[in-house]
Amino acid sequence: MVRAKRSDEEIPVTVSSGNVFADFGISNADELQTKVQIAFALNAILDRFGKMTQEQIADKFSIDQPKISALRNYKLEGLSVERLMGFLTQLDYDVDINIRPRGPNRDISPHVGRIHVNLKAA
Repeated sequence: MVRAKRSDEEIPVTVSSGNVFADFGISNADELQTKVQIAFALNAILDRFGKMTQEQIADKFSIDQPKISALRNYKLEGLSVERLMGFLTQLDYDVDINIRPRGPNRDISPHVGRIHVNLKAA
């Protein structure tokens, strides 16, 4: 725990692991973090399309409009990582999966890798 100072008062601050779901002890934290990262990328890409309605997006993805509303609001319970990646490819984006050994200088459990999603500007 780190201590931050505001005026004369010390406030306890806990440094994040980089995954808020893991910080709260949620069991499927890596999957949730990955889904949110992919949804963030999808929403950023969809924003670039401008005036596409949720109905038009739903038609493009062959799903119903309420699922697009859920995606836009990060309510991802009914959407798998695989399906979210499929939406990206339907928007003419490539999805690359790189698998490599974990780096030696990470401050998390010594036997846990991580999943990272990186959106490159279009």
